[in-house]
Amino acid sequence: MSLFLLYGSIGSGKSTLGKALSSNDIKIIELDTINKNILETNPKIINKIALVAPACLDKNQSINKSVLKKLIFNEASIRTAIESIMHPEIINAAINELKSKEKYKIIISPLVSKIVKKINFEKIVYLQLDKKKQIKRVQLRDEIDEIMINNIINIQNKDYKNIKNDLVIDGSMDIKIQKDKFLELIK
Repeated sequence: MSLFLLYGSIGSGKSTLGKALSSNDIKIIELDTINKNILETNPKIINKIALVAPACLDKNQSINKSVLKKLIFNEASIRTAIESIMHPEIINAAINELKSKEKYKIIISPLVSKIVKKINFEKIVYLQLDKKKQIKRVQLRDEIDEIMINNIINIQNKDYKNIKNDLVIDGSMDIKIQKDKFLELIK
């Protein structure tokens, strides 16, 4: 098995590149999807989060992800507490997905510093995009204001400072070119 990490901050194009790379012999493991699944299906985690950030619990006792996102990226103490709850769960779920049969596996993540301490990657790829383009992409996709997007990008980018990349891909290039660059690294 060959294991790769594809990372980049919000709106850089990680999911789009992941979809382009997905095939019979490449398994894509998206940590954002794992995170969403945990928040929607794990009552133990929901209860722990509700203790730390009760404002994110809706009337159905579910996590309101947009409220949670605002709390995480605006309040450092809540972010630290939520990360201590969620990150181990997300990483363990990703490790479980590594047991599948595909020859190549790519973990796609905005989390980097913690995951590289827990999982040994053959290669690490950073998907980079101009901040203005990222902001525009996220504004089109999500209902988040520019200040919040900037805050998210800045927090995520701090996590990337000491990461040694084997390849940096420009997220503004055509998706076929991005895919080809990644595949050159794999093969």
